[in-house]
Amino acid sequence: MKKLTTVVIGLGGQSLSDHIPALLRRNDVEIVGVCDPSPAARKAFKNTFPELKNVTIADSIDPLLEEVRPEAAVVAVPHDSYFDIVVKLCERHIYFLKEKPLARDLEEARAMLSIANFKDYGFITTQRRYSKLYQRAKESIAELGSPYLFHAVYKLNIDAPDDGWRGSKSSAGGGCLIDMGYHLVDQLIWWFGMPQKVHAQISSLAVPDSDYDAEDSATISFRYASGLHGTLLISRAAGEKHEEYELYGSKGYLVGSKKKFTAHDRQGKILDEMSQDNSADMLDDQLAFFISRVRAQKGFADIQQEHLANMEFIDRCYKDAADESYITTTNVTEEFAYVSA
Repeated sequence: MKKLTTVVIGLGGQSLSDHIPALLRRNDVEIVGVCDPSPAARKAFKNTFPELKNVTIADSIDPLLEEVRPEAAVVAVPHDSYFDIVVKLCERHIYFLKEKPLARDLEEARAMLSIANFKDYGFITTQRRYSKLYQRAKESIAELGSPYLFHAVYKLNIDAPDDGWRGSKSSAGGGCLIDMGYHLVDQLIWWFGMPQKVHAQISSLAVPDSDYDAEDSATISFRYASGLHGTLLISRAAGEKHEEYELYGSKGYLVGSKKKFTAHDRQGKILDEMSQDNSADMLDDQLAFFISRVRAQKGFADIQQEHLANMEFIDRCYKDAADESYITTTNVTEEFAYVSA
C-alpha cells in the first residue's frame, strides 16, 4: 500500500509528545514535512526526532505545502491560528487531523463548518471516543438500569495558568472549559446527548496579581429530561493531576479514567473491569480511524456535527456563567436558644 504523505503543522508539546510518535508507529504513513514559526520549536523537533532529519522544515504553512504537496496533515497550533490554516488545507484538498476544540466559539464553529470542502477533509480529535475503555464503559450503561447521577473531574496544576495564548480569551476562546474540559463535554454528550438544563461557574483567580481572562477553573452542573443530573469539575490550577468519572444507576455504577474502567452492582461488587496502561493506544486508534476515513474517502461531516454539539454546550455554559442570575443567600441574624434536656 502506498504510504500517506503527511505534514505536521505546529511543533508544540502535543505534536512532539503525541502526534509525531503516533505517526511514526505506522508503516503506512510518511512524514514529509513540518512547520512552526518558532525557531525554538523547530530546534526541539530536530533534537527529538533525529531520524526525521531529511524531512522539509519550514517556518510557515505556505512554503511547506508548496514544496512537499502532502496528502494529509496533522494540525496542533494555538486556537486563534486554526481558521486560516483550515482554509488553506481545504483549498488544496488535503485531509487533516485537527486538535480540538472545533473553534474558539460557536460563531467561529459555524463559520468553520461553512468552509468549502471542510466536511470532506477536516477531522477533529477527541481521543476518548477512540479509547476501548471509554467504548466499553458506554456499552455498559445499558446494564445500569436508570442512570441518575454523573460526575466527572479533570484537573491539573500548571505553573502559570495565566501565561501565553492560553491565558487570553480572545486567543483561546476561553480557558480550561473549552480546552481540557472539552474532553469531558465530549464524553457527556457522546454518552447522553444534550442536557435540558445547564448552569456554570468559572473563575480566573489562581494568580491574583495577574490580569488574565481565560478561566483557570470551572464547575458545570446539568440536568436531563430523564432526571439524570450531575457535575463537571475542571481546573488547570488545582493540586495533583487527576481525571475520573462516576456514573450511578438504579442497578449499579461505573468508575473510570483513561487507565481503568470498572462496573459495579449496587452493593459495590465488581461485575466487569478493564485496564489500559498505555494511553498511546487511544492516540493510535484515533489516527487509525482518521486514516481509514481518508482511504475510504468517506468525509467527516458526522464527526463535525458531534463537535458542533460540543460547541453549543460550551456556548451555553459561558453565557450562563456571564449571566450570574442565580439565587443569592441572605445572612441569618436570629439568635437560637438551645435548651438542654
